[in-house]
This record gives sequence, C-alpha cells and structure tokens, in this order.
Amino acid sequence: EIVVSSLSCHRLIACSMTLAAKFQDDVFYANAFYSKVTGIKLVELNSLEHTMLKLLDWRLSVSPVEFEMYRQILCQAAQAAAEA
Repeated sequence: EIVVSSLSCHRLIACSMTLAAKFQDDVFYANAFYSKVTGIKLVELNSLEHTMLKLLDWRLSVSPVEFEMYRQILCQAAQAAAEA
C-alpha cells in the first residue's frame, strides 16, 4: 500500500519520472544523477524504484484506453480542487 501525502508525493513523482525516462529514452542517466537532481538519497531512490516496479508487476507500458481513463480522473480531481 502506498500512502500519498504532502510528505511522499515528491518521492512518488521523482520515482515515476525516473522510471519513465528509463522506459522511454534509449539513452538515460544513472540513478546517481536522478538522486542528485531530486534530492533523494541513492539507496532510497533505488528502493523506491524496485518497489514501484514490483507494484506495477514490471509493466510500464500503458494502453491508450487506460491512459485516457486516468487522465480523465486526474482532470476531474483537479477541477474539483480548483472549485473548492
């Protein structure tokens, strides 16, 4: 279980962006670079990356239908937050 809070969202985004860069780009930086850029210790970033990959069942590819579903959910949440 992952708890998203003001204390964990930075780590979640940093790990997601690291995985996305590695998945999408043929040439990418080592985790030491991403660690330095994000301010997360290398050991922690490595652990977060491994945990996220296990939770995703090592599946990083997303179908267009699944992407659109989550995009709509995020847009609705952002709209609701803006109206609050």
